[in-house]
Amino acid sequence: MNTIQRAVLFAAKKHASQLRKGTKTPYIVHPLGVMESLMFADASENAIVAGILHDTIEDTNTTYAELVNNFGARVADIVVGASESDKSQPWQIRKEHTIAALRKCNDMDVLAVVFADKLNNISSIYRDWQHIGDDVWKRFNRGCDSQMWYYGEICKIARERHESVSEPARTMMREYWYEYDSFVHAMERWARLNGCGDDREYTPEEEAYFSIMAIEHAAEIRKECPTLPLTPLEEYMKYSKQLGDEKTSDTDANKIAIKMQQLKAKFTEHDWDTLIYSSPVFMRAMINAQKKKHLAQK
Repeated sequence: MNTIQRAVLFAAKKHASQLRKGTKTPYIVHPLGVMESLMFADASENAIVAGILHDTIEDTNTTYAELVNNFGARVADIVVGASESDKSQPWQIRKEHTIAALRKCNDMDVLAVVFADKLNNISSIYRDWQHIGDDVWKRFNRGCDSQMWYYGEICKIARERHESVSEPARTMMREYWYEYDSFVHAMERWARLNGCGDDREYTPEEEAYFSIMAIEHAAEIRKECPTLPLTPLEEYMKYSKQLGDEKTSDTDANKIAIKMQQLKAKFTEHDWDTLIYSSPVFMRAMINAQKKKHLAQK
């Protein structure tokens, strides 16, 4: 058994009774996700092992000496560097301490582990938000505003420092930054579509992202009910794909373009904007509504 395998077994035993906050997901899924990100970034074995173990001192009865004895002083030091120093302090003080420490930290392995950890956290929240919406924030003692403030401050550090740090920290900072921005843009868009967001214009890149996100999520949901009729969004995108196919003749292309215009004409400008660039939360609600209607007609 190699060191990484031993670390996985060690972490699995230490976190055996724990679940991810507000879910039925075994906690070990989180350190394994951190491990995967660090492997993707070609991190050192010490960093990967520390990533697997990063919550053992903070959230279990594991001691520094125990980590040294099992995995060496370097791994233990990385884990300590990636851990909150005093869990008895109030949430705000602990997070402010973490933010301040990250601004000064020059240990690339520690930075890589911390940002891999935050990446996995924000990705998990984002993924669950896509399915259950703002109910995801009920899992936390501190709600959406506090959580997004904290992750936003972490993102500022990633933006400020990613050019000046070396690998694997640079890759982890970039990956975190992109994921955080995607989440924020999705929430902004959802708020805007519901009449409670800002009115700023989104860039073509942002609009393309929202469209792709909705299409991908619709395809995932459709696996649950493959006989479900296509939504207008999916029908439009099906035509769009056919239109861009080199095998489509000019005659067929003209017919397809007419169908797309007819489909688009069915909606007001606001509705069309909603259908094309809706968040996955809206997409799920729309498809679930059609599913109920479809089943009721049987």
